[in-house]
Amino acid sequence: MNVFDEQRGQIALYATPGSKDAATVAIILEELRLPHTIHLVSSSSEIQDPNIPASPTLPLMTNISRHGTHHVFSGFAEITTYLLSSHDQHKHISYAQGSKEAEEVARWISVVSTTVADSHNHHNNHDGKDKGPEGDEEVPFARKALGLYLRLEQQLSTARTRFLVGSKCTLADLAAFPYVAAAGSVGLDLERFPELTSWFDRVATLGSVAKGMAAVKLSV
Repeated sequence: MNVFDEQRGQIALYATPGSKDAATVAIILEELRLPHTIHLVSSSSEIQDPNIPASPTLPLMTNISRHGTHHVFSGFAEITTYLLSSHDQHKHISYAQGSKEAEEVARWISVVSTTVADSHNHHNNHDGKDKGPEGDEEVPFARKALGLYLRLEQQLSTARTRFLVGSKCTLADLAAFPYVAAAGSVGLDLERFPELTSWFDRVATLGSVAKGMAAVKLSV
């Protein structure tokens, strides 16, 4: 177990190396310029902190206020909801709650989650295939990624926008990016998707993206 000495007024992110959800969170922390540290752990059991509940879901984030109050956020949805609602008041990478754009961002988060994220993050095994609750082999991750790429290509081609939702990079783009960046590692060629390739290059130019990806040992 590791005991991490966190500082007041600073966010701490705990994640497994290579976690795509954690990469998105790390990018958000960089994009919003929030003081933070990142701890890479193989499992949540390595974290020894009385303020963190037993067996939390990774990624996990803590925020110790300047008054010493501990706030703990577990899992991608809870973490990103907190970060955007509490630290993106100027809507740098989000839209106003209840707006049509915000609903569209939420829809794309759901698309990423149901297409590749949940199964790849939680059920991936050594042969590169996902397994269901009973251990039966399902569709290989590469095929699921291909399905995601096709949907992204269609959206970008139809909407003719610089990013997935409107003219600015949002959580929708940042959630999808690590999975698109994995194309080469699963034998997929992004050049088959011209609009997606342009989008990928556009998002990759953000300084926060390279830093966030590298922080969890992923490459752009």
